[in-house]
Amino acid sequence: SVMSIAELASGFNEKTRLTPVSGALMAAAIAGDGTLPRPILVDSICSVDGRLIFRNAPSPWKRAVHWDTAMQLRQMMRSVVAYGTARRSFRNFKQSRFSRDVECGGKTGSVTKTGLGKTDWFIGFGKPVSGNKSAIALGVVTIHDEYWTVHSSYIASEMILRYLRQTVPPPESSSPAIVRR
Repeated sequence: SVMSIAELASGFNEKTRLTPVSGALMAAAIAGDGTLPRPILVDSICSVDGRLIFRNAPSPWKRAVHWDTAMQLRQMMRSVVAYGTARRSFRNFKQSRFSRDVECGGKTGSVTKTGLGKTDWFIGFGKPVSGNKSAIALGVVTIHDEYWTVHSSYIASEMILRYLRQTVPPPESSSPAIVRR
């Protein structure tokens, strides 16, 4: 029925089950123009002294949706972060140096279930708008006690910022270096 489709799309239901990993894969496919990445369990392995022994390279797996559908979903997910239910959670991101060069999007949802508590979730992505720089997709679920604590969308925004700080070098200064003697 139309109501069940609307309920599913809103994220406000008790019947739909979604794991953070499957949500992150969905977000990755949407950020990746509809191509689902091959899931990676081990990113890298380092020796005790910190030498890189093995690095797993990301690779495409299969087409999940048409690129045009992914583009439309990405725009809707960007609206959730810019104007919707995750806008306050992404305030730090909007004030960061990445806000112009990285598009972020996501989907929020919540449910209160007897015996489980208040649960909210966020799936989303951070994708540089140009070049082949690394993107991130993630799924976050938080279960709260009687009162809401930190929202999943806030945790996700901080994870995206931390990832970008570690992978995207700061822009080169446009002002000449000052040499002091």
